[in-house]
Amino acid sequence: MSSFVALAPPFKGTIEGPPACLVTSLLGGCNPSVIQQSVASNFLDALNVQGDVALVPTTSIYTAYDDVIQPEILAPTSRLVNAKVVRIQDTCGPAYVVCVPLPLPSRPA
Repeated sequence: MSSFVALAPPFKGTIEGPPACLVTSLLGGCNPSVIQQSVASNFLDALNVQGDVALVPTTSIYTAYDDVIQPEILAPTSRLVNAKVVRIQDTCGPAYVVCVPLPLPSRPA
């Protein structure tokens, strides 16, 4: 791989996973993706086995309003040493919220 672009990456994990799993376990179990995106998960340990550093030219793009990967304020989880980190609000303005209409319109052939 010669370069890498990460969209809302969980490099350091979310602190919202354990509380979310506590609630959902009452309803039948916690989704594995929530467990693996939580701080100190096996997935994140493997992801960061060579340290908290970009191994190839890396761009990390995230939004301050992510619904899952939090917090991005105190210890931003999208940050990675030697990576270019782009917060959407710094590029598009502080009130910018990404909205995609569903279903997506199809392109003409």
